Amino acid sequence: MANLKQFKEFIDYWKELRHEDQLVPYHADFEPRRIASLLPRLLIVEHLPGKDEFTVRLAGTEIRERLGREITNTPYDDFFGTAKLNWRVGTETLDEILQQPAGVLGRREWLTEYSSYNCDFIYLPFKGRAGEANEFFLLSEFDKPLHVLKGGEFKQLGDVSEIYALDLGNGIPPCLQSMPTLAIS
Repeated sequence: MANLKQFKEFIDYWKELRHEDQLVPYHADFEPRRIASLLPRLLIVEHLPGKDEFTVRLAGTEIRERLGREITNTPYDDFFGTAKLNWRVGTETLDEILQQPAGVLGRREWLTEYSSYNCDFIYLPFKGRAGEANEFFLLSEFDKPLHVLKGGEFKQLGDVSEIYALDLGNGIPPCLQSMPTLAIS
């Protein structure tokens, strides 16, 4: 079951980066060494100014190893491959979540050639250089260690079995209103 407790270190650090008058922290204030143990499972996704697409700016080593390929500097949609998904964080959803900043917590199945396992994830927004929320940090926690999966090639992302909207203190955008809501303000 996806829960906020497993992401406590990340959430606490994200909150610490916010200044008193800010809903969303600046990426420039992010110091990777402060959450070094989480970096292998971190994805940084950026909305490209003037374009209708998102790009993976950084993919942690464990994410790359699980996928069996490098996804840094590739379109975010490529991360999903051809998976048939019942909930997908697509461009329109990400745009809405950045316009009215909110987070997302959930659980999704990852499929290998031999088995499947669960990935709990959290999306939290960050502001870029222009001062607008235009990035997400996506942290994943897996129910099977990487060494257990050696030899089982990643095939695709499976269905989302749990999904929650995260209210950061400003309500949630329309695209998330059908989801159960948790507050982390």
